[in-house]
Amino acid sequence: MNPFRNETAEFFAKAKELGLVDEVDQKLEALKHERRLAVIARIKALPTEAETDLPALGKACTAAHKALELAEEAHRAADRAYKDLSQRLYGTQLQFDAARGTLEREAQALAPDFLRVAYEDLSYLDSLVSKQLRFDLEIVSHNWLGKDVTQMTSNSNAMIACHANIKNARSRIWAMILEDTARETAQAEVATLFAAVEKEAYSLGVKKEDFAARRKPVDVVQQAEDAAAKEAAQRRHAAEERRARVSASSIRL
Repeated sequence: MNPFRNETAEFFAKAKELGLVDEVDQKLEALKHERRLAVIARIKALPTEAETDLPALGKACTAAHKALELAEEAHRAADRAYKDLSQRLYGTQLQFDAARGTLEREAQALAPDFLRVAYEDLSYLDSLVSKQLRFDLEIVSHNWLGKDVTQMTSNSNAMIACHANIKNARSRIWAMILEDTARETAQAEVATLFAAVEKEAYSLGVKKEDFAARRKPVDVVQQAEDAAAKEAAQRRHAAEERRARVSASSIRL
C-alpha cells in the first residue's frame, strides 16, 4: 500500500475545496487564449493570395501547359511528315538506283573487253592481297631481369594501303567504263594502274603465277574426270571403313 497515495488525494481534495484547482484551470485557459490570439495575429499578418505570386504563377503554368500541348502536336505533325518523306525518299532512291544500276550494267557489258577484264582482275588481285597478312615476332634483347624483350611486326599497314590503291584503281577503271575515253588513252592508263598495284601486291607476297592463273582456261573434260576420280576415291574409302568395322566386330565375337 502506497502511503503517499492518501496524502495526494487529501491534498487535491483540500485544493479543490479551497478553489485552487479552478484557479489553476482558469490560468491555463487564459494562457491558451493568449497563445491562440498570437497565432490569429500571425495569420492576419500573412499576405492575401492576391498579394503573392500565386496568381501570376497560375497563369504562367496554364500558358506553359497550352504551349506544351501545341509543341506536342507540332512534334506529332513533324514526325508524320518525316516518316512520309522518309518513305518517299526510300522509294525514290530505290527507283534511282535500279535505273542507274541497269544502265551501268549495260554500259559495262558494252565496254571494251580490256576495261571489263581489268576491273574483274583487280578484284581477284585484291582477294590475293587479303591472304598476305603476316605477323612476325622478333627477339630484340634481354633486359636485366633476364626476360626476353620482343618486338612484333606486321604488314597490316602496307596491306591497308595496297587495298586502298586497288580500290582507287578499280574506281578509275569503272569511271572509264562510264565515260568516253579514247581507247589508246584508256589502255595506257590501265597499264599504268596495273603496273603500280601489281608491284605493290607482289612486294606483299602475292605470287605472280597465282595472279596469272586467273586466265588459265578451264578444261571441262578434265574437270569431269577429276570429279569422277574424287567420287571413286570417296567410295573406296567408305568401303574400307566398312570392312574395318566388320573385321573388328568379328574379332570381338
